[in-house]
Amino acid sequence: MKRLLGTLAVDQTLSPLGLVRADAHRLTSRFTSDVVFWALNDAKYPVAAEGADGEILHLRRHQLARVLPPEAPDLALILVEKLRAADGGEDVAADAWLARQLDSAIKSKQTVIVSIAMPGGVVVDYLLEPASVGGGRFRARDRRADIERTLPLSSIISITPAP
Repeated sequence: MKRLLGTLAVDQTLSPLGLVRADAHRLTSRFTSDVVFWALNDAKYPVAAEGADGEILHLRRHQLARVLPPEAPDLALILVEKLRAADGGEDVAADAWLARQLDSAIKSKQTVIVSIAMPGGVVVDYLLEPASVGGGRFRARDRRADIERTLPLSSIISITPAP
């Protein structure tokens, strides 16, 4: 018993309790008995609370805050929000389809009519000889204007083979 009391008196984790030897068989603290009890219990010491008559007391921890169970999220609502927030990949798929059509025209050395959406909503058609596709851009030779054009794939509305 003396060894256990000696261990408690020097335990650094219990130093906030301010345990002081009252006599050979007791330690005292300025804190209430339930605070000391739970501190010893949390420090994994064997502990029992006794009343003034020596009867064992069954202490309960005071709960300062009410514990609320976490609200289960509505998984269907989360899925709908994610789908609405995402673009669905339509733009990426459309650009990939245009790039594939242009690659096919490049391989077959076919002249194409490319419809471009210009700022202001105007659609312009160009008769072009495709040269390359890469990095979201399309490079082609415009025979009518005798220049090389570089167009963003995102501005291309349609591609049709030239007659």
